[in-house]
Amino acid sequence: MPNLTNPFRGIAIKGSQPRRERRLKEGELQRLEKACKSCHELNRLYLPLGIYLAVETGMRLQEVLNLTWRDLDLEQRRIDIRKSKTDNITGRKGRKIVMTVMASIVLERLQCTLEMKGIGLSESVFPMTKDAYKQAFAKVVRRAEISDLHFHDLRHEAASRFHEAELTAPEQDQMMGHTGRSMASRYIHVDLNRIQDKLDKHVLAGRTLKEAEASWKMIVHNDGGLTRANA
Repeated sequence: MPNLTNPFRGIAIKGSQPRRERRLKEGELQRLEKACKSCHELNRLYLPLGIYLAVETGMRLQEVLNLTWRDLDLEQRRIDIRKSKTDNITGRKGRKIVMTVMASIVLERLQCTLEMKGIGLSESVFPMTKDAYKQAFAKVVRRAEISDLHFHDLRHEAASRFHEAELTAPEQDQMMGHTGRSMASRYIHVDLNRIQDKLDKHVLAGRTLKEAEASWKMIVHNDGGLTRANA
């Protein structure tokens, strides 16, 4: 009956689509970063920044694009996400997450580059729309000659890294913005310092950033003694 309207057309059934399990393969992150260098003007900074924020922190694309400079604490390495997709379920407004070592590096690099170019820091970190970023990201993926990669897959990469860093389920939920997996999880207080230490140790050979910085400032003398170098 072609003249009748199908009342079920366009209705998405939860769970009907298989969940993607795609994560970055070896060398793909470096290929993406290299492809970003062919972007126009400041996009060569904003595209890799968004990629690294997603991979390092698990933030959703809209959360990344909503960031303002006042949401970032580069000294304490914290990111304040003012609005999250699951706020209506959790009953909380946004969440605070840890800024990983790599995330802090790329943010500081952007800040320094803008200052060197005489560009003032506007309120928004990303002066671009969601559609503009997605189109630019798709072009970067094509230039990198990577197939079947969506921006959301970078969140899966982040979740896999959090698991490898041995974050607990509530700690992963805090970083990813997931709802609690059980009633008891609502009463668990997540320590961001603990998350930060775990993520640091995962990439710094078992040391926190403070411990690594301390070791970098040590000079071994011929007599075997140790002294601190000037910072």
